[in-house]
Amino acid sequence: MIQSCKSVLAVIIALLAVTAVNAQKIPEILSLDNAIDIAVKSYPSLKAKLAEIEAGKSEAEARKVNYALPGIAWQAQALYATSNQVRGTYYPLEGTAIPTSGSIKTNGFTSDAVWSSLSSVLVNYKLANFGRKKAEKDYAEAGIQQANADYERELFEHKVKVTDAYLLSLVFEGAVKVQENTLTRTQAYYDVVMAGAQAGLRSGVDSSLAKAELSKANILLLESRKMASQQKIRLAELLGFDNGNFQLAGEKFNEALPEVSSEESPSWQSTNPILKFYQKQVDFSLAKARIISKSSMPSIMAVGAAWAKGSGINDRTDADGNFIYNSSLSGLGFRAYDYMLGLPHSGKYRIFSEQSMNLRPSSSELKVIRNNIIRICSG
Repeated sequence: MIQSCKSVLAVIIALLAVTAVNAQKIPEILSLDNAIDIAVKSYPSLKAKLAEIEAGKSEAEARKVNYALPGIAWQAQALYATSNQVRGTYYPLEGTAIPTSGSIKTNGFTSDAVWSSLSSVLVNYKLANFGRKKAEKDYAEAGIQQANADYERELFEHKVKVTDAYLLSLVFEGAVKVQENTLTRTQAYYDVVMAGAQAGLRSGVDSSLAKAELSKANILLLESRKMASQQKIRLAELLGFDNGNFQLAGEKFNEALPEVSSEESPSWQSTNPILKFYQKQVDFSLAKARIISKSSMPSIMAVGAAWAKGSGINDRTDADGNFIYNSSLSGLGFRAYDYMLGLPHSGKYRIFSEQSMNLRPSSSELKVIRNNIIRICSG
């Protein structure tokens, strides 16, 4: 019992330690650069985009291995079944038809069942595919580039959101200071008016107006504090903080204007991450169209196979010409061995063009992407 309590306590301490390490430390004074760095490292959607990039790399590697290495398939079976046969043809229909090997029995159909076995190894390697390998490689690479561009777009948009939230927080903090100063002046004016009214130097109307101005200043101060608090909470959410207990460093924005580089900068159309993302979407759709167009191309494979089979039905017959059945487990032992080598050819040829039907979604996607690009450039 004591040992169990110690184990539970150790687990709790370990979890608390991990939580303390992983917890985001909130700085007392937060600059804009620090806010952007923290947002980039901690925001969940950016981590998800990085995971998508890794997934795309894994998929590209899998497609590369699919053509670079031979495929190997192995199976082993042990079955207890009957072996009745009739003459005729059947269609396997995706493996739902069960084949039976052997000749037709002279003594007709019986319910005698025996053990049989089969084991096989099949090795195939794609020798020629007439452009399908390159098309799939380009498709995978385009997927990785699209995922990278999507991450850069998400990173750019998140930096813009954080910067906007930070600057708006500074604006609202400044508005709070302005309202505090306004309240101080209004309070001083109210005190002067009330003193004059009490001395009989001012009318009651002046004191009523002073009270109204003071109430208005208090309400505006409360509203500005509320908006500043809400904006700071929004900034904290973008940074992954659970509260807004931090101060903003806005002094440098009041000291000097931002520096403008004298060097000629490249066109914004060539550096905008959103436009780059849409361009990578176009490239990805074109690569998808190419792989669809190559799907009907034939392929030539090198195939090698070896298999062995055992059965409880004896090769010899009795005096009446009937097969001899042995229902013991001895039928699992291999009795026949075979092998095969060859260069098979396969391809899909259809009367109606399936490619044109598959290419329609890609063409529609390209139209949508181009319209988005035009909208961004014109906006």
